[in-house]
Amino acid sequence: MVQPTLSSFTPDISNNATPQSFAILGTGFVSVPRVQFINQSTGASTNASVVSFTSSTRIDATMPAGTGGDYKIRVENPGGLASVSTGTFTFSGPPTWSTSAGSLGESAKGESMSFTAFATEPDSGAISYTHTAGTLPPGTALSVNNSIATISGTHNGSETATTAYTFSLEATDPESQSTTRSFSITVTVGLTNGGQFN
Repeated sequence: MVQPTLSSFTPDISNNATPQSFAILGTGFVSVPRVQFINQSTGASTNASVVSFTSSTRIDATMPAGTGGDYKIRVENPGGLASVSTGTFTFSGPPTWSTSAGSLGESAKGESMSFTAFATEPDSGAISYTHTAGTLPPGTALSVNNSIATISGTHNGSETATTAYTFSLEATDPESQSTTRSFSITVTVGLTNGGQFN
């Protein structure tokens, strides 16, 4: 019987919403070993849905979609000897938007405005935001504080009619997983200096 050893595996961050394949490197792998993924918070283990034996120094294993968390990898040769990785990988999903798509609200032409949107991350990590498409109202900019996206500033556009500005924000978590959502802000236009009441 041969004792397997695990030296490394990739990737170290993975999306738990879909099955993920891991390349596992080490020594003493015997065709075909059993591979398990052990949740470090709960102790629960998940069997690999597919294990491919390449050589005594490499196997590939697929983890089914499932519960997020930090996991170690256990490899057991057919003879019963096994080893567990010293390193862990993070199995988590991309950020989930808490703010509904669509209108964030409206503000009058020439006034200061501030609107917020935010997403949550399964592992409670900090989220960053990027303006990826569309146009923000003139005079405003995107800022991020405590994982909340804020679009604020003093409007300085020259609209002559009520105008909706549509744009997309991308939320990215510490594992570099991201998700995008479209929003809009409406700038309202009232009476001009030439307007009169009868």
